[in-house]
Amino acid sequence: MTLEAVTPSPHTAHYNAKQKAGDKRYELANHLGNVLNVVLDRKLPVPTGTSPNQTIASYTADVVSYSDYYPFGMQMPGRYGTDGYRYGFQGQEKDDEIKGDGNSYTTDFRQYDPRVGKWLSIDPKSNSKESPYTSMSNNPLIFKDQL
Repeated sequence: MTLEAVTPSPHTAHYNAKQKAGDKRYELANHLGNVLNVVLDRKLPVPTGTSPNQTIASYTADVVSYSDYYPFGMQMPGRYGTDGYRYGFQGQEKDDEIKGDGNSYTTDFRQYDPRVGKWLSIDPKSNSKESPYTSMSNNPLIFKDQL
């Protein structure tokens, strides 16, 4: 068996396999799947002072997004910041166009309002013991709503 060098055809797509620092995002979540922080895979240097010959004292994480939530998913005022990150409470996609920043979430079939802790449409798999608009069985500290 002989090995031959294969030349790629001009119609073959070539991809650059090099990865630059800052391409990957890591989601730091709590026990319910709520993404609290999103950091990049690069580190930022912290200088020792303001002199021109300063050295690097340490490194800090490059934080893209951070959020703190009330129990049903409303963002705490002054305790969130985002740089284009579109997911929020329980990994749901934020829909800021409807009710403002962080006040509405979209799933495949329903809209969720975290200010009141209710869905804006009926649950397709509703439980006969509770309202079809209820989320997380009215206990967001233990349960996560099935999307």
